[in-house]
Amino acid sequence: MLLGIGISCLVQTIGGDDYEVHLTMSLAVSIITLMLILIISGVYIPLNGYGAARPYGIFLLTAFVISTVLSVVLTAMNCSIDGCN
Repeated sequence: MLLGIGISCLVQTIGGDDYEVHLTMSLAVSIITLMLILIISGVYIPLNGYGAARPYGIFLLTAFVISTVLSVVLTAMNCSIDGCN
């Protein structure tokens, strides 16, 4: 996944064409959730001797479900950064 994103960004950068991204509320929720989970994992995993217990897995699953439900609801309501329609 990282290679796919990295290579596509490199090709886009070398090509010089602008790529416009429209930031929606569901995209913002996804980005914030991903960043929080990566930061929490980056702290939690090393502190636990590079292992994870069942409660951490439940936390990750819960965070995924909440983020997904929130994104679907915001998409259904046609919400953007400027507000909902």
